[in-house]
Amino acid sequence: MSAIKILIVEDDASFSRILARCLEGAGYEVVTAAGGQEALTRASREQFDAVLLDLHLPHLSGMEVLRGLRTLGTTVPVVMMSGHGTIENAVEAIKLGALDFLPKPFAPEELRRLLAEVLARRAVEADQLDDYLSCLRFAKACLMQRDLDRARAALQKALSFDPWQPEPYNLLGVIAELSEDPRRGLKMYRVALALDPTYSPAKENLSRATRLPHRPPQLTKMAPE
Repeated sequence: MSAIKILIVEDDASFSRILARCLEGAGYEVVTAAGGQEALTRASREQFDAVLLDLHLPHLSGMEVLRGLRTLGTTVPVVMMSGHGTIENAVEAIKLGALDFLPKPFAPEELRRLLAEVLARRAVEADQLDDYLSCLRFAKACLMQRDLDRARAALQKALSFDPWQPEPYNLLGVIAELSEDPRRGLKMYRVALALDPTYSPAKENLSRATRLPHRPPQLTKMAPE
C-alpha cells in the first residue's frame, strides 16, 4: 500500500522542514511548496490525501490557495495554520471544506493527532454511525462536502450517544451561522459553554458573534475531537 501523501504549503523554509520531518517520522510521504502558486501547480498534477496550508503566504494568501484547490475540483482535506490566532473569512473557509485549524506554535504530537483524525473521517460511512465518535467524524466529513443537512443529522445522533459533550453543540452553532440563523448559533454556543465553560472554540465563537451581531461572522472555530 502506498504511503499517505501530504502537501505542506509554508513559506518559512525552516518551519516547513520541521513539519516535514515530523510527518515523515510518522510514515507519511511529504511534498512541500513554498508558495501558493507552487502548491496549486503541484495539486493540479498530483493526488494528495491532505494539505497543511499556512494562512499568511506571500503573493497568494492561504484563502486564495484554498479557493484555487476547490476550483481544481479536489475535495482534499485542508488544515489551516496561522500564527495570528484567527482565520479571517473563516465561514468562507468552512464552506470550502477547510474544517480544521492549528494555531502556531503547536506540538508535533498535536499535528500528528489532528492529521490522523482528519484522515480517519474518510473511512466513516453513513451506515456505520454506531457511537459518538463515528457520528462526529461523519458530521465533519459531511461539512467538508458542504452537506449541512447530513452534518446536522449526524451531530444530533452524536448527542443521542453522549449529550454532555460541547463539540457537537459548537458545530451545530457553526451550521446555524452557515444557514444564516445567527440566533440559533448563539444558542448552541451557549449550550456548549454551559456544558464546559473552558471550551475555547465555543467561547471564541460566542464572543465574536455577540460582538458583531449584525455583520457577517469573521471567525468560526471548529476544534478537533
